[in-house]
Amino acid sequence: MADQQLVDLVREGRKAVAMWRRENPDVVLDLVDADLSETDLAGVNLRRSQMVGAKLVRSRLTGGSFAGADLTRADLTGAEVSRVNFVGARLFRATLKSLRGENSDFSRSVLQGADLSESVLSEANFCDADLREVDFARAE
Repeated sequence: MADQQLVDLVREGRKAVAMWRRENPDVVLDLVDADLSETDLAGVNLRRSQMVGAKLVRSRLTGGSFAGADLTRADLTGAEVSRVNFVGARLFRATLKSLRGENSDFSRSVLQGADLSESVLSEANFCDADLREVDFARAE
């Protein structure tokens, strides 16, 4: 379970997270099961974070980084993820339904069993990603 102080810090946005990361360069952000739904996290660096089961429903994540993050079973339904770095992220069985992911980079990520149905993914990069059992129904 995520530390509520860390969840509150992330809700503050890009600058607060950047300052925390400068002060805690070796600490992994634990956001397991955190509810960050409908939060503006544009440009936030959440790379290598532990976000298993996190809820980011209808959140704005544009231009952020989740590189190497563990988003297993996370729910990003309806999220805005344009130009987001998901390189090497683990999105195993994640719900990514109806999201807007134009120009996002999912290369080398694990998307096995993820639901990307009804999502807009124009110019997204899936090079070397694990796409086994991914649902792309009605995705663009």
